[in-house]
Amino acid sequence: MAIQRTTTSIASLQDKAEDLSIAAELKFLIPFLPCKGKPARIHDGPQLEVVDYIERATQLDDAYDKLKLWQQTFSNVAAAIRNVLKQQAITSYDLDAMNQQERDCWLSYWVVKRSMSAEPAKDHPHRADWIWVPVEVNSPRLSWRDPTTIAVLRSVMDAIKSRYYIVSNYTCEVHVHAGRMDGRPFTLPTLKKLAILCWAAEPVLRKVKDPRSPNHAHVYTWSNSTREYSRLAAELKSEKVVHMPLLQDLVGLPEAFKWVLKDPSTITNSDMEASRLIAATRSHTQLGRLMSGEGRPYRRLGFNFSAFGGEDERARTNPRTVECRFLEGTIDTDVVVSWVQIFGKMVEAALDGAADGDRFTRLATHRSRGQGKADLLDYGLVRLMQRLGIREEVYRPIKMMIRGVQG
Repeated sequence: MAIQRTTTSIASLQDKAEDLSIAAELKFLIPFLPCKGKPARIHDGPQLEVVDYIERATQLDDAYDKLKLWQQTFSNVAAAIRNVLKQQAITSYDLDAMNQQERDCWLSYWVVKRSMSAEPAKDHPHRADWIWVPVEVNSPRLSWRDPTTIAVLRSVMDAIKSRYYIVSNYTCEVHVHAGRMDGRPFTLPTLKKLAILCWAAEPVLRKVKDPRSPNHAHVYTWSNSTREYSRLAAELKSEKVVHMPLLQDLVGLPEAFKWVLKDPSTITNSDMEASRLIAATRSHTQLGRLMSGEGRPYRRLGFNFSAFGGEDERARTNPRTVECRFLEGTIDTDVVVSWVQIFGKMVEAALDGAADGDRFTRLATHRSRGQGKADLLDYGLVRLMQRLGIREEVYRPIKMMIRGVQG
């Protein structure tokens, strides 16, 4: 099996929509019944498979049985993905046998491996008597402009769900990566614009997080708020004087937004000061570290720029992407597909090759509103979606999710 090795090089001259790639990480659990376990009736998916060589769930402590089950499960998930037209899939065990790295698969293979965070919920009635396999499925780079991309993602998720009954809870997240199809990093102007948009949109989009979740304080996964834990947030809290960015720092930003940043009569608030601090960065590394936090648990925040900060080995070897990593507790296909499209449209609006500079300016000056009641709760999301040019039928699953967790 030939795997094409990918490379990253210097930033491109300009980022355009046809260069944009999207990739998804799906984390979930697949439960099984031990052969002496009580039968379970599943009403919303395939029935639980019985593992005939494991009598009780506690027997999974046996390393051989565990390895056998995980290998079989990962292989079956990969086979389900390969049943989707033109999709290739491989498992972490296959990669080990071939002495290959996951990075060698970024161009064309879905990778099935162990999820390091996923575990059955503490209050799940079958936590102790079912056998739980933690699974992570990572997509290859998918072209944002390819009209089949969203359909492929949907088909892959449906194929996995038709093969196994799967469970998602507060230990499971969906991560979305945005980068370039050629593996090069975004230009610095694109990265600045995206950081500004992520800062502006975070109060609205983080409403998908359930305030009652046992993972709300990020015990199981690291995806804390940029507005609370980034170095940028610390700079703003320090109340140091934020100076106007120099003209050379504004290269690549839309003219209308340059005027907003440079105009001394512009109403100064924390969002405007954040935009000025972001605009003043002089390198990918400086910006990546500004948008990351101090200390290991805060290096990869909900909007994750750590791949550009290069502060640890993982950041230095990971793809040069910006990651949205705070959608938690769902593997619903409609929700995941909606979330991928929302983040993709945000990134597209930030590209330095984007023709609509006014759209970026409107988004960058977006201020969230609405607390509590459904109509007010929807207001900030609806306004953000309208400015992104996203149709209601696309963002409706996210709107309904927010109502469910915040209502």
